[in-house]
Amino acid sequence: GPQPQQPVRHSASQEERLLALTMAAPRLLAAIAAFLVGGRCAEEAACRDTETCPTAVPPRMRDSALLQTGRDVQSAVERLRKRVTSDCGERLQMREQRNAACIVARGGRALLVWVPYGSAPGWDLPGGGKHDGEVACETAEREVCEETGMQVRAVKQLSYNVFQCDIVAENVCRSPVDEGFLSKHWASHGELRSLQYRGNTWGDKEGLLARALAGRALTQTHASALAVLLARQSARGVTSDCPQRLQHWSESNSACVVVRD
Repeated sequence: GPQPQQPVRHSASQEERLLALTMAAPRLLAAIAAFLVGGRCAEEAACRDTETCPTAVPPRMRDSALLQTGRDVQSAVERLRKRVTSDCGERLQMREQRNAACIVARGGRALLVWVPYGSAPGWDLPGGGKHDGEVACETAEREVCEETGMQVRAVKQLSYNVFQCDIVAENVCRSPVDEGFLSKHWASHGELRSLQYRGNTWGDKEGLLARALAGRALTQTHASALAVLLARQSARGVTSDCPQRLQHWSESNSACVVVRD
């Protein structure tokens, strides 16, 4: 008669391996919980007799520790996901906590937001109130994202509570917070005097904006002049980087006084 078919042995499937890991997980987590709550018996999960494992952690206490640990991990992950601030506290040596705002400039224009509430509504710098544990530049970065959706990076402190910030990415913050996203306007240097500013916030906003835009324009001019001079230097091969070193950007006839020891 026909021979009985021998069972074919297969290697463990992915499902079987996952099942094995799932079954082993409670023992591992129990051991971690025992460590977290101060038990000295790391193998408490394997203990069944309190006499052989006198420091075993009671199940209720163990489960509570596991639950709290899980919540702490989840909370930490959510904080990391929502974090839109940079390392500005370390870079700018900022330790103080206070309400703060950003001046964000791009293409010769500065970003303003319309604040419709309060006793003196108007155009304002993106910024707002501090959160616990934030230094001032982090507050400014977070508030810009919450009010405009843009993630920014504070690069310079301009006044007591205003920072110059560069754009890192757009459409980063997408869920409204507090008052929600505000109307935006990119203001040129020429229109700064004609704008209706929100009252009693961030000091001399118009002056700060004017200086920031003028500084950006000057930097761009210097960069363009330096690029031209470097191109000439490359072609001639006999001049140095003196424009950058001496911060000299005008073109005129000139001479050298040459000394030698």
